[in-house]
Amino acid sequence: MPATISFSIPDVSLNGVYLNMFVDVMGAAPNAWMRIDYDRAVLEGQPVVYSGTSHVDQFGGYDVNVDVTVQGGIIQGLAISGANYAGSDAAYNENVKMTAAIEGMKDKWNGMWIGHGHSNAEALYKAGGEQLDTVSGATYSCKSIRDAVMNALGISWTDEVINVPSAPLAAGTYSVNASYYTDIVLHQLLGTENVPATLRVAKDGSMQIELDLVNGTAREPLYTTAVNGYYEANDASGAILRAGMTETMGAVDYSDAYFPAGTKVVTHLSLPLVGGLAREYATQARLYVPVMNALSGEENGIVFDNGRFDVNAYVKVYWDSAKLVKADEGGSGEDADAAAEMKAKRAAAELAAAKAQKLSSAKAYRKAFGAKAFSLNAKSSCAGAVLSFKSSNKKVAVVSRAGKVTLKVPGSAMITVTSKAVASGKTFTKTMKVSVKVTLGKASLTAKTKSAKAGTVTVAWKKVKGAKGYQVKVGKKTYTVKSAKAAKVTVSAAKGKSVEVRVRAWSDASGKRVYGSWSKACTVKVRA
Repeated sequence: MPATISFSIPDVSLNGVYLNMFVDVMGAAPNAWMRIDYDRAVLEGQPVVYSGTSHVDQFGGYDVNVDVTVQGGIIQGLAISGANYAGSDAAYNENVKMTAAIEGMKDKWNGMWIGHGHSNAEALYKAGGEQLDTVSGATYSCKSIRDAVMNALGISWTDEVINVPSAPLAAGTYSVNASYYTDIVLHQLLGTENVPATLRVAKDGSMQIELDLVNGTAREPLYTTAVNGYYEANDASGAILRAGMTETMGAVDYSDAYFPAGTKVVTHLSLPLVGGLAREYATQARLYVPVMNALSGEENGIVFDNGRFDVNAYVKVYWDSAKLVKADEGGSGEDADAAAEMKAKRAAAELAAAKAQKLSSAKAYRKAFGAKAFSLNAKSSCAGAVLSFKSSNKKVAVVSRAGKVTLKVPGSAMITVTSKAVASGKTFTKTMKVSVKVTLGKASLTAKTKSAKAGTVTVAWKKVKGAKGYQVKVGKKTYTVKSAKAAKVTVSAAKGKSVEVRVRAWSDASGKRVYGSWSKACTVKVRA
C-alpha cells in the first residue's frame, strides 16, 4: 500500500478534496473526504506552535496560557504559564497550585497525534483528565490547562455525564434509556445512540436489562450473530458468563457468500447487570461486518474469520432517565412460598449440573501448514457454562475466544480449554487439553527429475508452503538445500547406475528442525 500520496488540489476554495481509494479489507473502493486546514498549513517538517488560553474562576481567578509545539501532526511539547492572579489567594495559586498542576500536566500530551478536526478529540481530552485526581489540591488548575490545550488546537469535546445512583434502586420494573456499543469498531448495536429499555430490579438488588438490537442498517452495516456473555463482576479481564442471559434470534433480509440466507442474528437481549451500579456493563459480542469479509486471521489482537470476529461490547445505562413503571409489592404468602420452592429446585438443578459438568472435544489435531482455520468444537455438558481457550505456543497456533484455531508456523501447541459454570454463587471449573500439531506438507517430485548429463541427477520438486528448505536423498546420500525458493538441485551420481530419489521439506519451529513427509520414490537411470 502507498505510504504517501501526491496530487494536485483541484479547487483551493474548498476546505478539502474527495478521494477514491481501494480498501483491501473491504474489497471495495469507497469515496473519502480529505479535509485540508489551510489556516494551519506549515512548511513540511517544520515545527509549529499553537497558543491557547483558559480562565480559572475559583479562588480569586487567574488565566492559564499554553504553547503547544506540534511537528508532523504529533505533539512534541507543552509550555504552560499562569497570569493575572487576583484575590487574596493570588500568591498561593501562583506558587503552589499552578506549580503543582504544571508539573503534573506538562508531559501528558507528548507524542499524541492531534487528529483531523475532531477525530481525536476524545483521546486528547481524556489524556488530560487522567491526571486530574492525582495532582492534590490543583484540580481547577489542571482542568484549565486541559481546556487551554484544547483551545490551542482548536478542538472541543464535551464528556458525557452519567449520574450513577448512590444507592440501589427500589425493587420493581423501570423504563430506562440505554446504549449498546463496541469498544473497537465504535459501532452502535442498537441502530441509534440509545433506545428505551426495560430494567427489572429484584428485592435482593439484582438487576436485569432487556433491549432490542438492530442489525444491518445503512448507518450501522453490521450484524450481531451472538452475544457470547457478560463479564464476571463487570471486569472485562475476567471470565465470561452466560447464567441468566437470554438472546432472541431472528432472520434478516440479507445474505452474501459468507453470510448464508437464513442466518439468525440477535434481535433482543436480556442481560444481568452484575458488579453493582455502574456507568456501563461489559459483555462480549460476535459480529459480522460485510465490508470486512475479505479479512481472515489475526489483526491487531482480533482474530477475524471472513468478517466475523469477537469484540467487547458495553451496555451503557442512562440512570437519570429511569422511571418506575411497576413497583414490586410481592405476592401472597402462598404464592411466595411456591415461587421460593421453584427457585430452590432450579438452583439445586443448576448446582448439580455445574458440579457434574464434562468437556468434550477431539483430543488431538494434526494439520498441514497452510490449512484453513478450524474450530475445536469443544462443548460443556452444562448449558450455562462459558468456555475459554489458551494456546501454549502462539507462534505455532492462536485460538480465538470462540475456539477457532489459526495456524501460524509448523510445530506443536497445546490448547487448554477451560469451562466455568456458575451456580448458587459458586464457580465450578473444568479443563482439558487439546494437542495441535502443525506439519509441513508432503513434498512431491516433478517430471523434471532426471539425469540430463553424464554422472549427474537433477532432482526437481513442487514447493511446500512454510518450508525453509528441502532435504534430498539420492541413493544412499542425503543433501540439504537451505533455501525456501529452491525447486531443484543437481548432484553427482555413479554413471550408469539406477538410483532412488526422494525429497522432503524442512522448517524450524521453536528452535527445533521439523520435517515433512518424504515424497514418493522415483528411480532415475544415471547417464554414463
